[in-house]
Amino acid sequence: MSTSNEKPAVTASETYGVNELKAFRDIGEHFTHLGVDLIVIGHYTSSFGSNPHDLEIYYSPRLKCEYVDKNGVLREVAFGLSKLPALIAENTQAESEEA
Repeated sequence: MSTSNEKPAVTASETYGVNELKAFRDIGEHFTHLGVDLIVIGHYTSSFGSNPHDLEIYYSPRLKCEYVDKNGVLREVAFGLSKLPALIAENTQAESEEA
């Protein structure tokens, strides 16, 4: 019996790309994108199929993050795997400039 507090079971095929996202930043870790400090809150998003009779949940690797905008409002943003090389390059450059 499942409860609403349980984490959904994720198979190996559903986690494709999640290890790459975690290698960049894990949950609770910060990084900068376009001058904004973001914190990672997850590594995949879930959705139901487009067919109303399809109750299967689909998982997509996404770097889910939160940040506070200039008005003090908490916002959420998600980056797909295609954005990962740019995020790595941006943050590698920023880290080397800090050193």
